[in-house]
Amino acid sequence: MANITGTLVPDLIIPGGNIQGELLPDLSGDDIIDSRDGDDAVAADAGNDSVVGGLGDDQLFGNAGNDTMRGDAGLDSLYGGRDDDLLYGDDGNDLVFADLGNDTGYGGAGDDLMTGNKGEDALYGGDGNDSIFGGQDNDSIFGDAGDDLLLGDLGADTLEGGAGNDIFVMSRRDATLTTGGATVDDADLIKDFVKGEDKFMLDGLQFTDLNIQVDADGNSTIQDSQTSQFLAKVEGVSDLDVTDFTGVTTDPGPQGAFQFSQAAYTGVEGTDAANPGKTLITVTRTDGSQDPVSVGYKVTPGVTNPALAGGIDFFETTDGLLTFAAGETQKTFEVLLPADPGTTNVADDGKTVSLTLFNPTNGAVLGSQSAAVLTIGDSAGSGVAVVGAEYEFVLDSVAGASTNVYGVAESDGGTALGTFTTPITIKRSITVGEDTINFNAFDATATSPDDFTRVTGQTVTFADGQQFATVDVVINNDGTAVAEPDIENASLTLQNGSGQVLDSANLLINNQAGAATGAGFSFGTSTYSLGSGGVAAIGGGTGNGPNGEFLELTVFRSNVSTAETVDYSVIASTTGSAATADPDGAAPVGSTSDFVPVSGQLSFGIGELTKTIQVPAFFDGGSNEFITAELTGNGLGLFPTASVDIL
Repeated sequence: MANITGTLVPDLIIPGGNIQGELLPDLSGDDIIDSRDGDDAVAADAGNDSVVGGLGDDQLFGNAGNDTMRGDAGLDSLYGGRDDDLLYGDDGNDLVFADLGNDTGYGGAGDDLMTGNKGEDALYGGDGNDSIFGGQDNDSIFGDAGDDLLLGDLGADTLEGGAGNDIFVMSRRDATLTTGGATVDDADLIKDFVKGEDKFMLDGLQFTDLNIQVDADGNSTIQDSQTSQFLAKVEGVSDLDVTDFTGVTTDPGPQGAFQFSQAAYTGVEGTDAANPGKTLITVTRTDGSQDPVSVGYKVTPGVTNPALAGGIDFFETTDGLLTFAAGETQKTFEVLLPADPGTTNVADDGKTVSLTLFNPTNGAVLGSQSAAVLTIGDSAGSGVAVVGAEYEFVLDSVAGASTNVYGVAESDGGTALGTFTTPITIKRSITVGEDTINFNAFDATATSPDDFTRVTGQTVTFADGQQFATVDVVINNDGTAVAEPDIENASLTLQNGSGQVLDSANLLINNQAGAATGAGFSFGTSTYSLGSGGVAAIGGGTGNGPNGEFLELTVFRSNVSTAETVDYSVIASTTGSAATADPDGAAPVGSTSDFVPVSGQLSFGIGELTKTIQVPAFFDGGSNEFITAELTGNGLGLFPTASVDIL
């Protein structure tokens, strides 16, 4: 347990950091942190922590553990992280992002933006005109005083606007997904709607899409007639009509399109703990600004030469939110770029951060530039020498080394679900004498323990004459049935005893190339049945493009850390009833041939899991005939050859 008090100037309190040149103690326990005055950034790390921002515009990160955080005065941003947190925005216009776990958040005074994300959260806006978003699961949302905007989002949520003219939002995301559910019990419960004062806002819906019924107790149920899902149950109100709704248009034109002001941003890391780098990112709203809207944004490690998350190269935002008032056309957010820990500058080589916009609301859309890249430059004028690392990670290959990436697939652990280890090799350039360093594996887009087991300060010992050492990272194979991104990454670092970062890398975890396909290139199965009768196996499909009908076969691979190629061919089967190939290779539009033979090479970039092969085909509905698809070359998986039955 550490008890840390900040200074009267901006502080950066993170694992391995320092205050005014004094190295911070270990932050993995139940810590008490008071950052005091200044625009501070605090990452509390593991443990059940108590964090107070004090005066100034602070950024507070709870990370793992049941944390209690107070923004105090100023325009503060609070990120709960994992587990069940208690967050107080206090005075000022604050961002309260509860994140994972069953959290409780209080906005306090000011116009606050609050979001629950995952877990069953309780969010209280307090005084001011607040915008509160429940996120996933069953949340309780209380607007309290002021004119508040309340969106339960997914789950059966309970909403109370409190005093003021409040707006309750209902949404249809696509043809099957709404903010409601199949029964009235799955809908949001709105407890204090006042006609003439409060309003409903429709996102992706029109008033004419609604079916409003009154039950025996005088409560109104609002149902989406297209999906048949129940959106809301409104207690004690039996006379809802079109005058109770605002923003009912679904025309995205007047609401505008969101995009970044530029495709590429640059930033410079901080020069010391008290002076982190800050890059201002601008999001614009063009082609209309009629009503209030919002858009989400993500800040994650980049694709090429990815920066390390967790406050090493940057502080990530799992899900941020920008809210635009009617007529407002521009918003900004900051990406914080801390200085290298310790007293020695670590030479950076243009590490990148990915910026992404998602989920525009109330009829707005994403513009053509909804993704951008932030490139981080080395600290300028820091007054410290740039030295070469004596210890470094030994990466998978030349291609891997150029992008600072290890790669591991969940399928590397075999078919059984559970944990397995992947080795990480460390090299030192001087082999004389004994020495020790510390190895760390931090959460980034991958999280511990769901995807891997976090490692903090593991000692790595080199004997006299020893050049290489190996540490193991535990990977969790939870199977492809678990909904998660195709690729997630953990951040790896090496540090000496003073906390200086000697080298860093990313560990990419391939979640989706399941154990069923083995290690290497593979089809999803050895036998497909495709065509007019539908798909009978994974990894295959049919379509109808501009040149006619086609079969589509998906090729999987387990490695994601390097660029690789594999050759393929699709020919008439030599066994069974062979299909008829079009002799001149023309697309068989309206022909009596069964398919066109194809061959070529698939090129996989770093981080790419799958590629598809399209085979021009003709589905005549006659007797079934067979073709053979084959992968050739090195590194083949369980199904390098597949028999395709054309229906």
